[in-house]
Amino acid sequence: MRRPGPDVTICVPAHQSQDLVSETLKSIARQTHARLAVLVSVDASTDGTEEACRAFESDRRFRIVVQPRRLGWVSNVNFLLDRVRSDFFVILPHDDLIAADYVETLRAAALAEPQAIVTYSDAQNFGDSSQARSVTGLEGPLSERVRALLVSDWIGGPWRGLTRSSILRDGVRMVDNSFEGYGADALWSLTLLCRGPFERVPRRLYRKRIDPGGRSLVQTWQRRSLQERFARWAEHSAACLRVIGDASASDEERLRLVLVQIARALETGPGASKRGRPYDQQRREELVMLAVLAARSLGIGELSTDALLSLRAERPLWKAISALAEH
Repeated sequence: MRRPGPDVTICVPAHQSQDLVSETLKSIARQTHARLAVLVSVDASTDGTEEACRAFESDRRFRIVVQPRRLGWVSNVNFLLDRVRSDFFVILPHDDLIAADYVETLRAAALAEPQAIVTYSDAQNFGDSSQARSVTGLEGPLSERVRALLVSDWIGGPWRGLTRSSILRDGVRMVDNSFEGYGADALWSLTLLCRGPFERVPRRLYRKRIDPGGRSLVQTWQRRSLQERFARWAEHSAACLRVIGDASASDEERLRLVLVQIARALETGPGASKRGRPYDQQRREELVMLAVLAARSLGIGELSTDALLSLRAERPLWKAISALAEH
C-alpha cells in the first residue's frame, strides 16, 4: 500500500545564518508529526549557511534549495510558498525554534476548528530577552478579531502558525515593500485575519530568538535613521489600511478598523513620544477626522453624522485604542 504524502510543509527561509540554522532545523527534525515535508531556501548566502542546511539532506523529509542570486526575505518566503503541495504549511525563520509537538498540536487544533485559517501558539523569547509572547481574541467576528490583532504587541506572531494551504490556491502571497519587507509578517497576519478567524493554542510551543548581537532584520530596522523609520512606518500603515478597506464588512465596521489602525500608527510608530496619554475628547475628534479622510480614499461610503458621533464615545472601541498606548 502506498504511504500517504506529507500533509504539513515547514518552509524555512535562510540567509547568513550558519551559526543558527542548524539548531532550527534540528527542532524541525524532532517533530512528532509523521507526515511532514521541509523546504529550505538558502538565499544566496556568503557564509556556511548552505553547508549547515545540506547536512540535513540525509533526512528524506528535507529538501534544500540554494538561490543563485539574492531574493530578499519576502521573495524567499514566497518562493517556498509557491512549492507547497500539502494541506497545511508553517513559515519558520532560520533562527527560531519549535517544540517537538508543535506541528502535531497545531494540526489537531486546526482539524478541530475547520473554520480557522491559522492555528498558532504562544511564544517565549530567548537570547537577549525572556519575554513571553501571546496574541489573543482572534477567533471572533471580523471587526472584533481584527481590532484585537491591531492592538496586540505581537501583530506578526500568527505569521508563524500553521496555515491552511487553501489561501495559497487563492493567490495570497506575502507583499514586499520599499524597506526590505518591513512589517510584511504583520501585513500577512492582517490579510489572512480579514479572510477568517484564527485559533490560539495557549501553550508556549514557539521560541523566538532575540539575537544579542543585534543581527536580526528587525533589530537592524530599529537602528535606521528617524527619517527612514517614519517613511517605512507610513508605507506599512498605508498597506494595512488598504487591506482593511478591502475587507468584506460594512462601511461602519471598516471605518472602526481604520480608526484603530490610525491610532496604532500614531501610538506605536517612530513619532510616539510617550505612552499612556489620555484619549480626551479633542484627541478622539482628531482621530475620527483622520479616519474619515482615510476611509474616503479607501472607497468607504459616506456615513451619517450620528454614526460618526458614536465613534467618539463607543467604549469598546476606545478601550481597544487606549490599549495601544500601554504597549
